[in-house]
Amino acid sequence: MNTSINIGLNIFSVVLLLSGFVMLFISGLIYLKLNKDVRTFAYVMLAVAVWVIGEGLIMGSSTLPEMLFWTRVEYTGISFLPAFWIIAIIRLVNKEKWLTSAGLILIFLIPFLTWVIVLTDEIHHLYYSRYWVDRSGPFPLMAVAGGPWYKVHTLNFYCMLTLGLYLLISPLNMPTKFSGSRDM
Repeated sequence: MNTSINIGLNIFSVVLLLSGFVMLFISGLIYLKLNKDVRTFAYVMLAVAVWVIGEGLIMGSSTLPEMLFWTRVEYTGISFLPAFWIIAIIRLVNKEKWLTSAGLILIFLIPFLTWVIVLTDEIHHLYYSRYWVDRSGPFPLMAVAGGPWYKVHTLNFYCMLTLGLYLLISPLNMPTKFSGSRDM
C-alpha cells in the first residue's frame, strides 16, 4: 500500500503556499517583536496561514486520501480562526473582563469540537456528508457536501466575525489601546 503524499504544483497552489508561508513568517515576527496586546493578532495570522497553506496543499493533491489529509491540516487553522479573532478584538477594545475561564470555554467550544469532528469525519460524516474528487477542471479539486456540523461551524464562524466587526465599529467600543501610541 502506497501511503506517500504527492504534491503537484499549479499556479493556484503555488500562490497559496507562498502567501501562507509569508503570513506564517509575519505572524512569527509579530509574536516575537510586538507587545502582548498585538501578539493576539499573531494567532489570527497563524490560523489564516495554516488555512491557506493547507488549501494550497489540497489544490496540489490529486487523490482523495491526500486531499482529506491536507483538509485535516487546513482545519487546524480554519476551526480556531474565529476564536482567535474574537479574542484579539476583545483585547483591542479593552473588554478583557469577558475573557474569563467560562468565556474562553464558550469561545473555544465550537472551534475545538469542529477540529475534532473534522479529524474523525471519515467515521461519522458529521462535517462532510460526502466528498469526492472533481476532475472537471484543469486540476483535481476536492468537492464536498456539507453535513450537519458544517452548518454549525459556518454559523459560528460568521457570527464570531460579525461580532468582532461590530465591536470594532461600535462607538462605545472604539479601540483606545493603540490610539496615538507608537510603543508596540
